[in-house]
Amino acid sequence: EILPCMDHKRRAMSYFCTKCSIVPRGILPLVVYATYPARSTQMLDDGTVMKITMQMHGEKEEISFRAPSPNVLQLLDSIRAKMDMEF
Repeated sequence: EILPCMDHKRRAMSYFCTKCSIVPRGILPLVVYATYPARSTQMLDDGTVMKITMQMHGEKEEISFRAPSPNVLQLLDSIRAKMDMEF
């Protein structure tokens, strides 16, 4: 299980995984894409590779992974757009 947690002033995001979790391969980049506010994305290799650049706790990190399908990206964009809505 991956749990994104934002601080009470909505300025910092941390991610927590339980030690006994089995995370499906490739899920963390998608969680970061959908929930992390301080990130930029770039499509490489004709849209087959996605590169995410982010800064966590003062350290810049870049991850590249196989780009998800356009349907998955649309769903993730929808999740991101509604992250600050109350339910």
